[in-house]
Amino acid sequence: MKKIAVVGWDKSLNNIGDILLIDVSCWICERNNRVQTVRMDWSPDYILSSIQYNFFWKLRMFMGAPFHTFSFTSPICGQLKYWSRKLWFNIYLKDYYRKSLCEIDAVLVAGGGVLKYETQDHSFYTECLLEVAKELNLPVMLNAIGIEQYNEKDQRCIHLINTINHSTIKCITTRDDIYKLQNHFVTSDSIKTDLVADPVWWLKEVYEKPSSIPKDTIGINLLQGTQFLQYGEHYLEESELLDLYMNIAMELSRRGHKWCFFCNGMQSDYEFGVKILQKMGLNSDDYLLQIHQNSEEYVSRLSEFKAIIAGRMHAAISAYALNIPVAAMVWSKKLVYFAEMARISEYFLQHEKITAENIVDAVERAISNSEKTINQKASLQNLKNRTLEYVDDYISDI
Repeated sequence: MKKIAVVGWDKSLNNIGDILLIDVSCWICERNNRVQTVRMDWSPDYILSSIQYNFFWKLRMFMGAPFHTFSFTSPICGQLKYWSRKLWFNIYLKDYYRKSLCEIDAVLVAGGGVLKYETQDHSFYTECLLEVAKELNLPVMLNAIGIEQYNEKDQRCIHLINTINHSTIKCITTRDDIYKLQNHFVTSDSIKTDLVADPVWWLKEVYEKPSSIPKDTIGINLLQGTQFLQYGEHYLEESELLDLYMNIAMELSRRGHKWCFFCNGMQSDYEFGVKILQKMGLNSDDYLLQIHQNSEEYVSRLSEFKAIIAGRMHAAISAYALNIPVAAMVWSKKLVYFAEMARISEYFLQHEKITAENIVDAVERAISNSEKTINQKASLQNLKNRTLEYVDDYISDI
């Protein structure tokens, strides 16, 4: 039986959205019993000793220090900054990737922000993985990926485009910007491309178990305090986001709704929830769910909510997949793409409309229109099925 490495942020990032992408992608690959999947993390952090970890990150600081103030868009200085960072990632990642892929027949990247370079340095992970796959002559599929902005002057973007157009890349599908993928990133005619649903749209088929618990609570999904700033959306400072969350909770109470905060697993999100409740004078044990232990527990908790106000994108996608009414505040274009694809844009508020009252109005509308949202899913089944079809075609060609 062929072995496929399913690559994502499995253990090193602690964001349930990334873990669910791997869970569902493994299910998609294995559902016909044609292949065996092997989970593979983008980063070796989780297997490094503290001494090794400290060594790598001190080395990174040392190698990057001379170029710290350089811009990646500068013709000469950008090249110097790019290659200093790429050299460090080669040292840090490539041996780990070679060992992880030495007994693998093919690679499937589970989704997430893969064509991404302005946050989290993800382009370097993508480049190193694809370069090692090329060395080992392994076919690769990038499945339902997210795409960041295209910048023809940014050295990270330039090198990323060169890497993804190698002959070992067989298929690249996206969950959001198909125009940008086909017109700016993919230049090879041999690579299949298309718009598909995020794999987590299949969460209900993979995980949901009937719940007998009455659903009377609205879950408020947390972001870290600097989320809007990190993604270039500067209209909500940390103190303003804290006040917004506090006012959402108070507005829900004023309208007679029960509520609680929950997070997608990241410690920074959880700690921000503690800070919010401290300002409100409330006990976090009563109004903030502990971080889940695994995917099953996360999905089980979601299934107990009457509705969700989402911060993280995969809280929104998970709720939608589980037929839970969802509203959200938009801090990234990727939330806009998902809402448009799922035809629930009216419940996803962009910055000019983000107030506590508007968000609570949106979640109440989502609850009132929940049957309509569920019924219109039938017209989106082809888009959802397309996610399976491209993976099946890829497996057939291995």
